[in-house]
Amino acid sequence: MIKELFSFSNYLEINKLRSFKSLHKNPLFIIGLFLRIFLIIFLLPKAQQDWFIPFFKNNIQDFSLNPWLSSYTLNQNEIVNTASFPYGIVMYLAYLPFTLLGYFSDKFFNTYLFASIGLGLTSLFFDYFSLITISRLLKKYKTNLLLISYWLSPLSIFIIYVHGQIDIVPVFLLIFAIYSIKNFRPLIAGISFGFAISAKFSMAIALPLVFVYILKKNGFRKYFKSFAITTFFTLIICTVPWVFSESFMNMVLFPTEATRIFSVYFSYGEDLKVYLLPTAYFLVLYLIWRVNRITIDLFIIFIGIGFFSLLILLPPAPGWYLWVLPFLVFYQLKSEENYSLSLLPFSFFFLIYFFIYDKTASLILFKDLNLFDFFNQDLFKNKTIQSFLFTLLQGSGLIICIRMYIFGIVRNQYYQKSSKSLVLSVSNNNDRYRLFFLEILNNLYFTDRISYISEDSYRNFERNNLSLKPNLSLPDSSNLNKLCRDVFSLIDGKSIYNRKYSKESGKFISLNKINTSKNILIGSYSSKYPKRLSDRINLKILFDLDANLDIKFVNEIYKITYREKKENIQNITFKKNIENLDNFDIAFIIKLVNPNQSNNKKLKRKYPLVKLTVVMANGFFHEEMIKALIALCSVHIDLQKQDQFDKIKLTIDGDITSEDIDQISKILIPNQESLISYRPKWQNGMLGIVQLILLVHISEYLHR
Repeated sequence: MIKELFSFSNYLEINKLRSFKSLHKNPLFIIGLFLRIFLIIFLLPKAQQDWFIPFFKNNIQDFSLNPWLSSYTLNQNEIVNTASFPYGIVMYLAYLPFTLLGYFSDKFFNTYLFASIGLGLTSLFFDYFSLITISRLLKKYKTNLLLISYWLSPLSIFIIYVHGQIDIVPVFLLIFAIYSIKNFRPLIAGISFGFAISAKFSMAIALPLVFVYILKKNGFRKYFKSFAITTFFTLIICTVPWVFSESFMNMVLFPTEATRIFSVYFSYGEDLKVYLLPTAYFLVLYLIWRVNRITIDLFIIFIGIGFFSLLILLPPAPGWYLWVLPFLVFYQLKSEENYSLSLLPFSFFFLIYFFIYDKTASLILFKDLNLFDFFNQDLFKNKTIQSFLFTLLQGSGLIICIRMYIFGIVRNQYYQKSSKSLVLSVSNNNDRYRLFFLEILNNLYFTDRISYISEDSYRNFERNNLSLKPNLSLPDSSNLNKLCRDVFSLIDGKSIYNRKYSKESGKFISLNKINTSKNILIGSYSSKYPKRLSDRINLKILFDLDANLDIKFVNEIYKITYREKKENIQNITFKKNIENLDNFDIAFIIKLVNPNQSNNKKLKRKYPLVKLTVVMANGFFHEEMIKALIALCSVHIDLQKQDQFDKIKLTIDGDITSEDIDQISKILIPNQESLISYRPKWQNGMLGIVQLILLVHISEYLHR
C-alpha cells in the first residue's frame, strides 16, 4: 500500500509534465487562463454572495468542528438558506485556506472582494488539474480540441466563474479516481473516490458503475476488495464524525435538492407513480452489466451517460451540468467528431437558457447592476417560450447521450464482432514447453480465461504399457476422436472432464475438470487433427526450443523445478513438423546463437544469447514490426521470402526489453486495452517478440 501511495508522486513529476509544454504554451490555454482570472477578480457570482461566502464567514466567526452548525442555527431564524453549503467536509477543507485568507483580508481592507477571490482561486486550482487529468486519461489527443472543448468551454466558464458553483472539486476527485483505476492503482482510486463522494454525495451515482467495471475487467477483479474497503473507510472517516448532527443531515445528506430525484414521473392511476430517473439509471446499469468485455473507454462513457440521466430527467440545476463535462470532453476527443455537431449546440442552448432564466452574477465595480437586466423583458417571461428553450436544451443533451452510447458500444466491440470461440493449437514434443507457452499467453491475453487441453490427457496408453511399441508415432497413440468431441463441447459452452497425466509416474492419476471459455488452447505433438477440428482451429502454432538450451532459460520464468523423465516414445512426428512448416500458420523456433555457450560457465550473461526464427504469412504486419524493432532496439533482423510467396521467414537476434515490446505493441495493435489483460506482463528478449507476433495475429483475427 505504501508503495502505491508513493506512486502518486509520479502524477506530479516534472519530467512527466514535460509532455504538457505544448499545452501550456498554446495561445488558447493562455486566453482561457486570463479569462478565468479576469472573471475571478471582477465578477461576484450570486451563488457565492448569497450562500458560500456567508457560510464560511459564519463558521470563521463562530468556530466549530461542525462547520454546518452555525449556518443551520441561523437558518432557524430565516437568515441563511439550508442550501448554503450542501457539501461534505472534503469540500469545506478544500475551500477553507484561500477563503480564510480572503476573509481576513476583507476585514483588514474593509471590503468584500477577497473572500470571493479566494473561492475563485480554489476553483481555478481544481479546474486546472481537471484539465491535466483529462489529458493524461486520454494520452493521445489534439491539443487545440482539448482546450476548446474543456478549457474554453462555455459550460465550465459559466458554471464555475459566472454562476459561481464549486462542484469542480468532486468532479476532479472523480476523474482522478478513474485515472487511478485505469493505471491499476486501486488504493489511490478508492481514497480519491471516497473523497469525491464525501465532497458531494451525488458522486455516488458513479459507484455502482465502477463496481461493475472492476468485477468484469480481467486482471483487476482480484483488487475489488481493496478498492471497496478503501472507499468505504474513506467515507466513514469523512462522514461518521458528523452523522448524528441535525445540521449535517439536513444540509448535506438530505438537502432540499435531493427531492428532485422524484419530481419527474409517470402517473399510474390515482396512487401509483413510475419515477423516470431511477428507471433510466437502472437501465444504464443493466446495459453495462450485459457487456461481456468492458473497455476503459466504454466505462468512462457510461459514467457520463449515468450523469446525463440526471440532467435530462430532472428540472435544471446549472451546477449539475459540470458533472458531465469531463465525459463529454472525453467523448469529443476520442470520437474526433465535428465539434459543431455535438458540444456546440448543447453549450449554446445551455447558455441561452440560463442567461435568461438564472440571474446569477453582478459586476464588482457596479454592485447594484445585474448583468442580465436585458433579459427581464416580458417576452422571456412567457412560459411557452421558456419551455421551448428548455426542450431544445434537453433535446440536444439527449442526442449527445445517444451518440455517446453508440460510439462506446461500437468502439468496445472492436474485438467482439464474432460470437465464436477462438481456438488455438500449439505443437511441441514437450508438454512442459506447451504449458510455458500457455503461461506467456496468459500473461497478456484474457488472463484466467483460456481453456487448455493437453494431448497427453488423451493418450491411449500409459508410459509402461507393454502394448505401446517403441516406434509408434504420437498421433496414433492418442484418442483424437475424444479430443475432438471435448473441444467442440467447450466451444458449445459446456465444461468437460479428462484424465490428468503425470509426467513423473507416466500414469493417469485423476480426472481433471476444464471449464468452458471463449478462448481454447490445444497442446499437441503435431498439427494433425481430424479435418472437422483442423478446419475449426483459427491458428496452428509451432513453438520449438533448442534442445541444447539451458533449462534455466524456461525455469526462471515458468518456475518449474522438476525435470521430467524421458519418454519411451520416439518423437518422430514432431521432427517432421519442423521440416514441414507449411502445416502451421505461425512457427516460432528459438535456438542458441552459439550451441556451445550453454555449457560455458565463464559467460557473464545471465541467459545464453538466442535467436528467434519466425515463419508466418507474408504481407501482414512484418514491415511495420521490423521498422519499430530496428528503431527502438537496434536488433539484427534477416528477412527471407519462402518458395511460396505467401510465407516469409524472419530471423531475429539481439537484446530487447519488455518495455520496448510494450511500446511496439501499442503501434501494431489497435485498441490494445480492449484485447489484453489489465496489466500485461511482456517478457524480455525473444519471448517478448513471440508474445508480440502472436497477439497481432489474434487481434487481426478477432477484428475480422
